[in-house]
Amino acid sequence: MPDAPLSGKRTYDTPDKDQPVYPCVCFAVMVVFAVYAVLPFYWLIIAATKTNGGIVGSLGLSLPAVPTR
Repeated sequence: MPDAPLSGKRTYDTPDKDQPVYPCVCFAVMVVFAVYAVLPFYWLIIAATKTNGGIVGSLGLSLPAVPTR
């Protein structure tokens, strides 16, 4: 006895191999949201290691050349 119904409709037990773009698009969207969520924390940590002039004088997204005390 076959697992698929006799009406000819597809079952959704396995991924659709005809449309491999959908998982890639979903993954790309998740990566964009993850970067969007993590970037403020990264900037906060980097900004904590710089002086005020170092933050204003650069983009603020890299470590300082000389550590500050």
